[in-house]
Amino acid sequence: MKKIYKRILSLGLAVGVIFSLQESVHICAQENTQTTESIFADYGDENGGETDTAEQITGTGAEENTEQTTEETETGKNTEQTTEETETGKNTELTTETETGEIMDADDTEEAEESVWMMYDGTEEPEEPDEPELDEGFHQDGSVAINEMNFPDDEFRKKIKKYDTNKDGLLADSENRKITKLEFEEKIQTEGIEYLRYLKKIVLTDGICSIMNSSSLEEIEISDAYKVDHLRVASFSGCTALKSLSIDAGIDLDAGIDFTGCQKLETLTIKEYMGAALDLSPCIALKKLDIENLYGKDRSSIAKLDLNSQQKILELSLKAVKLSEDFVLPKSVQKVHVEGVSSKKLDLSNYKNLKEFSVEGSTENLQLNGCANLEKLDIEDYYLKTLNLSGCSELTEFDTLDQDNLKNIDFTGCKSLKKLRISSGGLKKLNLQECSKLKELEVNAGKLTDLKLPEKIQKITFENLLLTSLDLSKYNKLEEVYFEGEAPKLEKIKCVNTSLKIFDVDRFEKLEKLRELDLSNNKYLKEAEFAAYGYGTYVDPVIPNIERINLSGCKSLKTFACHKAPKLKTVNLTGCVNITELDVAYTGVGSVDISKYKKLVTYRCAGNNLTKLDVTKNKKLRTLDCQKNRLKYLDLRKSTNLTNIELNDNELTSFDISNISGLGWYKFDNQYYTIAKGKKIDLAKLPGFDMSKIGKVTGGTRSDGGYGSVVTLTDKKTNTVSYEYDVQNGWYQTFHIKFENPDNLASIKKVKCTLNKNTYTYDGKAKKPAVTVTLKGKKLKQGTDYTVKYKNNKKSGIATVIVSGKGAYIGTVTKTFKILPKKTSFTKSVSVNAGEIELSWEKADSATGYEIRYSTDSKMKKNVQKKVITKNKNTTLKIKKLKNNAVYYVQIRTYKLADGKKVYSAWSKVDQIKL
Repeated sequence: MKKIYKRILSLGLAVGVIFSLQESVHICAQENTQTTESIFADYGDENGGETDTAEQITGTGAEENTEQTTEETETGKNTEQTTEETETGKNTELTTETETGEIMDADDTEEAEESVWMMYDGTEEPEEPDEPELDEGFHQDGSVAINEMNFPDDEFRKKIKKYDTNKDGLLADSENRKITKLEFEEKIQTEGIEYLRYLKKIVLTDGICSIMNSSSLEEIEISDAYKVDHLRVASFSGCTALKSLSIDAGIDLDAGIDFTGCQKLETLTIKEYMGAALDLSPCIALKKLDIENLYGKDRSSIAKLDLNSQQKILELSLKAVKLSEDFVLPKSVQKVHVEGVSSKKLDLSNYKNLKEFSVEGSTENLQLNGCANLEKLDIEDYYLKTLNLSGCSELTEFDTLDQDNLKNIDFTGCKSLKKLRISSGGLKKLNLQECSKLKELEVNAGKLTDLKLPEKIQKITFENLLLTSLDLSKYNKLEEVYFEGEAPKLEKIKCVNTSLKIFDVDRFEKLEKLRELDLSNNKYLKEAEFAAYGYGTYVDPVIPNIERINLSGCKSLKTFACHKAPKLKTVNLTGCVNITELDVAYTGVGSVDISKYKKLVTYRCAGNNLTKLDVTKNKKLRTLDCQKNRLKYLDLRKSTNLTNIELNDNELTSFDISNISGLGWYKFDNQYYTIAKGKKIDLAKLPGFDMSKIGKVTGGTRSDGGYGSVVTLTDKKTNTVSYEYDVQNGWYQTFHIKFENPDNLASIKKVKCTLNKNTYTYDGKAKKPAVTVTLKGKKLKQGTDYTVKYKNNKKSGIATVIVSGKGAYIGTVTKTFKILPKKTSFTKSVSVNAGEIELSWEKADSATGYEIRYSTDSKMKKNVQKKVITKNKNTTLKIKKLKNNAVYYVQIRTYKLADGKKVYSAWSKVDQIKL
């Protein structure tokens, strides 16, 4: 034995031999012989190394002989080991053939084995370990039994069994590796999740449960937690790898949530929480927190939220959360969203890391001063009164929506702000002078009376201004100005010598009180449109009461349009040599010298009472609309490019369009030249009249046997002579001459006409006020000297009386009187909710609509607000946003639209409502 032992040592095969000896002792016969890779393999190897099971090592119950041969590559020699074992384990003979062919018996083998073990580690041979339990925990090969002890929940165990591909009832390590994500639509208990060593994510869609002691789980999603009525505690303790937890629904807990061991949790979302204080102190790595609906033991109480341990948090979202007065945000936070949070004051002063902040809720005082890195701010808070943004030097854009109560804003030091929108019904002062980079501003402030802007502002949009005058002249970088709301007191606008390119007033929001507009010396301004024209229709202007417009020095101006402004008397276009479109129709401008506008293509001057018009210098003119004037002569012989002409309703006696070949649209009708007295006219003396072009004459006779130029009236019925005239190479147009007083009768137009009553109230019957007519103190007699007719005198609105001369008198005079719509009154006027009243009234069939006024002043002289209902079938109204604990007084009246004007009934009696 010693000889053999020394030979083994000399060849360096001691370990190899002991392996063979150890296997010979412990390996029993099996049906299929397996080769052992390493008896010292680590059973708990996390890198996936597979090990022999206890059954493979002990081989119990073997009934056949097993022969195992090991080929040793290093020596090139074979060692043959044979084990013969009976069914009962008796008569076991072990033989070993050595390198020299010597045979070792069993005793020699045990002696050699014992000696080698002692030489290997200096200790006695270790005892054989106890056989591990097969039903609980991990086996030595890393597998785990899929049974009720390891996975008590039926649904959970059922899901795990799907990964048991060989159906042996064990979850082998190779099978376990495939379980990285689990989803459950049923309520489950997750006991045994700790055995799923490679699980990264779990999704539960039927309520919350505790998930504990998972060292691999990184992400948990839970929805419909509200389906669980009540739990004592939800625990995620021991989930040491957990990074993200989302609970999408409600939690009702007594003891709260246990986050013990969740030191790596970075993202936490909880949609509704009710219970004990939310203890997040173990979550020291938390970076993103989203909480919605946080309550105490009931919805009226406060659940304490303490974030003092979360000094790495970067994003925070709080929705419908009642915060305690001592709540403090971590200074590390970079992005904050607050919605529906019950806190009168939010103080984030000097949060240097804060970059984004948005708020929706009931905060009255918001302090963001000193937030030097704040870049984005969004506020939707109706109750907000004070906002401090001083020192927010990186803020580039800010949008406030409908902050009706906002009264104080501090923008001091907001030097990076480029775009700003402010909507506040309570703001009276706005100072933006330190916002040196501000380029765009939208301001909706119905009470704003003091506005200071930065010098380099480029674009301004005004909505609802209370200013009486606006001077933008010192902002020489200003390029665009828009008016998109009411400005009920604005009378004067001045924007002189700037970079203005666009000046626009929304056609749906008129500047009713504007009287004067000075846009002179804006060399980049190309358009100044205050009215629109389309499909033959002049749309109502946006500055209907304007009196003076100055556009002198606007060298780039191409379009000016302001029609249907009857008070407009002066338009200064000096230096506007590039103008191509000019529209001053239906204004009081009168005659405009357009001879200097050589590039003019379109000219509209309809309805201006013009008697003269010279277009001979405007050779590029293509559209001319001068209808409804008093033009007696118009020379069109040089206007060869005209394509659209509207000359109808003038006093022209002739015109010549023989040089115009491309005429498309035209209107020439209703040319009536008037003769005040007498019944003769010499056509040859009319300007531009060519007797060779006259055609058929009706209602009169020509002198010289029908060939002369003098025409005498013969139609005493109409007092009108009509004739045809060749306007273009055989194209005859009809002209008319009206003889107003052929018999030199006295004109009734100079009479004094009075009505015995000027106002009636609608009752469905025709109204006929008595008429008195006097001329130079002489009372004329109805039926002899004049006749009377009534028009529109039954329905509510404006009725007309027509007095026509008769006998020795000629002409007509008209007078008007009002028929007021029937009054109405409130049938209900009550306070229904806080800050809200509800009104209803009787329908008035004779009215177009209703007007309601309300105030806290019983005399209706102070702070009066009005509401207009445009349809008479609407007989109810709710008025909101009123002061609580105040007394309001309300009245209603009806109105009728007549010729674009409102005729009002008397006011109803005053109703008193206490909120």
